[in-house]
Amino acid sequence: MTKEEYLEEKRILDDQIQITTADIERVRKELQKIPSKADLENLEQMAANILNVLGDNLDISPQEKRQVMQMLNLKVLMSLNGRVRLEGWFREDDGLLSTPLSR
Repeated sequence: MTKEEYLEEKRILDDQIQITTADIERVRKELQKIPSKADLENLEQMAANILNVLGDNLDISPQEKRQVMQMLNLKVLMSLNGRVRLEGWFREDDGLLSTPLSR
Protein backbone atom coordinates (compact mmCIF):
# COMPACT_ATOMS: atom_id res chain seq x y z
CA MET A 1 0.00 0.00 0.00
CA THR A 2 1.43 3.34 -0.99
CA LYS A 3 1.37 6.39 1.19
CA GLU A 4 -1.27 7.99 -1.06
CA GLU A 5 -3.51 4.91 -0.80
CA TYR A 6 -3.09 4.87 2.96
CA LEU A 7 -3.94 8.57 3.26
CA GLU A 8 -7.01 8.14 1.04
CA GLU A 9 -8.31 5.24 3.15
CA LYS A 10 -7.56 7.19 6.34
CA ARG A 11 -9.53 10.17 4.98
CA ILE A 12 -12.49 7.91 4.16
CA LEU A 13 -12.42 6.38 7.64
CA ASP A 14 -12.12 9.81 9.28
CA ASP A 15 -15.15 11.00 7.29
CA GLN A 16 -17.13 7.95 8.39
CA ILE A 17 -16.14 8.58 12.02
CA GLN A 18 -17.36 12.18 11.79
CA ILE A 19 -20.67 11.11 10.26
CA THR A 20 -21.17 8.41 12.89
CA THR A 21 -20.30 10.81 15.71
CA ALA A 22 -22.84 13.32 14.40
CA ASP A 23 -25.46 10.54 14.17
CA ILE A 24 -24.76 9.49 17.76
CA GLU A 25 -25.20 13.07 18.99
CA ARG A 26 -28.45 13.44 17.03
CA VAL A 27 -29.81 10.21 18.55
CA ARG A 28 -28.79 11.32 22.05
CA LYS A 29 -30.72 14.57 21.60
CA GLU A 30 -33.78 12.65 20.36
CA LEU A 31 -33.60 10.29 23.35
CA GLN A 32 -33.56 13.25 25.75
CA LYS A 33 -36.93 14.33 24.33
CA ILE A 34 -38.61 11.04 25.25
CA PRO A 35 -40.37 11.32 28.60
CA SER A 36 -39.19 8.86 31.21
CA LYS A 37 -41.43 6.69 33.36
CA ALA A 38 -40.87 9.16 36.22
CA ASP A 39 -41.96 12.05 33.96
CA LEU A 40 -45.20 10.27 33.12
CA GLU A 41 -45.82 9.37 36.76
CA ASN A 42 -45.25 13.02 37.75
CA LEU A 43 -47.69 14.13 35.08
CA GLU A 44 -50.30 11.68 36.40
CA GLN A 45 -49.71 12.96 39.94
CA MET A 46 -50.07 16.55 38.81
CA ALA A 47 -53.31 15.68 37.00
CA ALA A 48 -54.61 13.94 40.13
CA ASN A 49 -53.73 17.01 42.22
CA ILE A 50 -55.62 19.24 39.80
CA LEU A 51 -58.66 16.95 39.97
CA ASN A 52 -58.52 17.01 43.77
CA VAL A 53 -58.47 20.80 43.78
CA LEU A 54 -61.27 21.09 41.23
CA GLY A 55 -63.42 18.44 42.89
CA ASP A 56 -66.69 17.96 41.04
CA ASN A 57 -66.35 21.33 39.31
CA LEU A 58 -64.63 20.16 36.11
CA ASP A 59 -66.45 22.72 33.96
CA ILE A 60 -64.05 25.63 34.04
CA SER A 61 -64.54 28.53 31.70
CA PRO A 62 -62.28 29.13 28.71
CA GLN A 63 -61.04 32.29 30.44
CA GLU A 64 -59.99 30.28 33.51
CA LYS A 65 -58.31 27.67 31.29
CA ARG A 66 -56.41 30.44 29.51
CA GLN A 67 -55.36 31.93 32.84
CA VAL A 68 -54.01 28.57 34.04
CA MET A 69 -52.15 28.09 30.76
CA GLN A 70 -50.64 31.56 31.06
CA MET A 71 -49.62 30.91 34.67
CA LEU A 72 -47.83 27.72 33.53
CA ASN A 73 -46.32 29.57 30.53
CA LEU A 74 -47.81 26.73 28.50
CA LYS A 75 -47.04 26.45 24.81
CA VAL A 76 -48.34 23.69 22.55
CA LEU A 77 -46.31 23.33 19.36
CA MET A 78 -47.65 21.12 16.59
CA SER A 79 -45.57 20.11 13.59
CA LEU A 80 -46.85 19.20 10.14
CA ASN A 81 -46.00 15.53 10.74
CA GLY A 82 -48.43 15.37 13.68
CA ARG A 83 -45.86 15.61 16.47
CA VAL A 84 -47.00 17.63 19.48
CA ARG A 85 -44.58 19.37 21.82
CA LEU A 86 -45.74 20.80 25.15
CA GLU A 87 -43.52 23.39 26.80
CA GLY A 88 -44.00 25.28 30.03
CA TRP A 89 -43.02 25.51 33.67
CA PHE A 90 -43.21 21.98 35.13
CA ARG A 91 -41.31 20.39 38.00
CA GLU A 92 -41.25 16.84 39.34
CA ASP A 93 -42.43 17.56 42.88
CA ASP A 94 -45.38 19.89 42.25
CA GLY A 95 -45.48 20.12 38.48
CA LEU A 96 -43.91 23.55 37.94
CA LEU A 97 -40.61 24.35 36.23
CA SER A 98 -39.42 25.16 32.75
CA THR A 99 -39.21 21.77 31.06
CA PRO A 100 -40.18 20.77 27.53
CA LEU A 101 -42.23 17.64 27.08
CA SER A 102 -42.64 16.01 23.67
CA ARG A 103 -44.95 13.28 22.48
